[in-house]
Amino acid sequence: MSRPLGITILSVLAGVAGFMQLLVGLDLLGAVLFGPAHSGSNVSLAGWSSIIMGLIWLSVSGALWSLKPWAWMFGIIISIFALIDGILVALTGSLGSGFGIILFPLIVLFYLNSTHIKAAFMVSEA
Repeated sequence: MSRPLGITILSVLAGVAGFMQLLVGLDLLGAVLFGPAHSGSNVSLAGWSSIIMGLIWLSVSGALWSLKPWAWMFGIIISIFALIDGILVALTGSLGSGFGIILFPLIVLFYLNSTHIKAAFMVSEA
């Protein structure tokens, strides 16, 4: 089965997120990429954390591109966490921001749960 356009878009977005996380991690570790070098407590920990997250997003990007079933599950889990985050933002009084945060993961959840996307990832209907 060929890769659906929406999955291609999600794969590219995950790849961009991974690349940007890698840049942030390198910046925090002292590789001067943009502006002055960062220093202080826990900057190294944050830098390595960003690099690890960047590598995770790059692997997810590749898995989405090649339609690995675990990438479908990763998308579902991340979308649920993002929905919870949006709800918490909305409950803090930022209703407009919360709605904006909720919208994208909600669309992704509906998209990933559609029949043709599940078929593309070879995920069985439950």
